[in-house]
Amino acid sequence: MDRWTALYEYGYTPAVGANIVNVFNTAISGNVTWYRTNTYILKEMVFVENGETLTIEAGTVIKGDAN
Repeated sequence: MDRWTALYEYGYTPAVGANIVNVFNTAISGNVTWYRTNTYILKEMVFVENGETLTIEAGTVIKGDAN
């Protein structure tokens, strides 16, 4: 999709070439990295377990599902 559209400007579509990753009710354990080449859509609550690490690269897009 071209970046000139109103949908892109208002944040309703991911950047060109981004992968969509739907994240459902999740307890993150271990060392997990979310990459800037992906757009993460939070479908439900996400938790990072005690002592575990979630690394989010600068420029990563994370959105919440409106439903």
